[in-house]
Amino acid sequence: MKIVKEEELNNWLQNHPQWRYEEPEIFFEKGFQDFSAALLMEQHNHHATIQNTYNHVRLSLITHDAGNKITDKDLKLAEAIEELR
Repeated sequence: MKIVKEEELNNWLQNHPQWRYEEPEIFFEKGFQDFSAALLMEQHNHHATIQNTYNHVRLSLITHDAGNKITDKDLKLAEAIEELR
């Protein structure tokens, strides 16, 4: 895995406007009909911090193994989660 540099992250965020950055993590908030995002996390062997209230979910991604930095693993999982729509 590689740590994502600030410029690369900014470019990625421009192409994925539903995701936001609040140091040190990227996150998005969305209502889901089911919990299929959890299955994606298992497939990617990378897990988000999940806050759930009723049908509203906030997923936060950061790679702890990389010193709490955003890595390519975070961006790949975020893109896979986007495809759940």
